[in-house]
Amino acid sequence: MIIAVVSRRSNAGKTLFLEKVSRLLSETGCRVPVVKHVHHGKVSINEGKDAERIYLSGAPLSAAYGGRDTIILVRDLPLERLIELVKQLTGSPVVLAEGFKGQAIADFYIYIASGPDDDCSTINEERLLLSTSLERGAARCGRYMPFEEAARWLASYIAGIACRSS
Repeated sequence: MIIAVVSRRSNAGKTLFLEKVSRLLSETGCRVPVVKHVHHGKVSINEGKDAERIYLSGAPLSAAYGGRDTIILVRDLPLERLIELVKQLTGSPVVLAEGFKGQAIADFYIYIASGPDDDCSTINEERLLLSTSLERGAARCGRYMPFEEAARWLASYIAGIACRSS
């Protein structure tokens, strides 16, 4: 299952929302990966460091392994393959995605409204899991929840799917 967090504009709170959900899931021991859509196409992790320099030199893949943390930069990887790879690497049946508004990759969407005139009309109502906003009551969207409540609800929902105790 892929749950994408989208908005009409930048700085609506997508990353902040995913940080909160990821932190809540981590506190319960639930590990759910996040894939971010980089609109401008320039991926920069540890700018100027070896992994980025090797990647920018034209290598098809550059990885930086630090024992606990690993960064992998891959060139020309189709999105569907990336999602499957992320699931395989983490063992999670759920992937959170930031962005990808114009691409039909997600099973469900969380819509972060960007203001009171935002009616979530860009999202198929059947796939809208919930909507929220950094500004209190700033959206005219279906299934609206306040920001903090929405993050807690989503973390609980995902934990029930991806982190069931056996």
